[in-house]
Amino acid sequence: MRRRTWITILAGLATALPYYWLLIDNGPSSAAGQSRQLAIASLRTLANALPGAKPTSVTYEIVATRLEPGTLLVAGGGLKRQPVSAIVFRLHSPSGDTVIDSGVNSRDVKAAGFNRFSPPNAARAHGDMLAAAHIVFTSEQPGAMDGFLGHPDFARLAPKAELGFNQSPHSPGASLLPWPNELGDLRLPPQPGAPRAIAPGIVQINAPGYSAGSQMYFVQYANGTEMLFAGEVVPMRRNLDWLRLRSHYDTDIRKPSSRLQHRAWLSAVAALARGTPELVVVPGHDSNWLRSKQVRRLFGETAEQALQEVTDD
Repeated sequence: MRRRTWITILAGLATALPYYWLLIDNGPSSAAGQSRQLAIASLRTLANALPGAKPTSVTYEIVATRLEPGTLLVAGGGLKRQPVSAIVFRLHSPSGDTVIDSGVNSRDVKAAGFNRFSPPNAARAHGDMLAAAHIVFTSEQPGAMDGFLGHPDFARLAPKAELGFNQSPHSPGASLLPWPNELGDLRLPPQPGAPRAIAPGIVQINAPGYSAGSQMYFVQYANGTEMLFAGEVVPMRRNLDWLRLRSHYDTDIRKPSSRLQHRAWLSAVAALARGTPELVVVPGHDSNWLRSKQVRRLFGETAEQALQEVTDD
């Protein structure tokens, strides 16, 4: 009887321990040797470094999404399925609009990891890029760059792209993306370094961790409102609110990445948010947060188009 009890206990541990490590563990608890700092004074100085009018408003399009257990992108976040979306933001400015991320194209939805797609929203995102003066990306992931690379007017868009470090066709991760044969006037990104101004009121921050080409964007609007588009550093709002990393399943199996660097950048964003309570931190993929009452007023009206299930036909 005692032997049977021990077998049951060991079998339970054999199941529970991998489950805990894969989906709940939040380690490492610190980022020793990987400390990062974001100084609001420096970011504000850079936001005012370039002449011209700052953005006046922001809108967005939800181009594609998938439903997956919350614990995958927020360790310990539960098994209830949450929407994880490819979102295209448009910063409206008299100096010229800036588009953050580009979504995916219809033919690449599943390859990019999504299974629901909105053709009307994707069409609007394509139009936003044509109308913009600048196009930037929060990572070299397909959900950020695919809509840009597969745009039928890529030659017109190429000069507008402000690529971040490790987002070029020659970078290890980004080189796997479907780059056009003719790159036209595409400019290569700068070497990694301190944050840099890319447009009036807009600052690009190199933040490698989940991916080598991860970038964040600090935005100071004409009315004084400030936002940090945190991209892959804060994919879901609960990452920041709970100070939880992605699950080990996501960072060790699905896409191997540096949890130490991710922890360092998440901690830096959390410190910046604590010291600047008026700063709005915009998560990279959290469409539920965007639709919530407390933040909806900060974003322009967005047409809600049904996301269609993508089939193999």
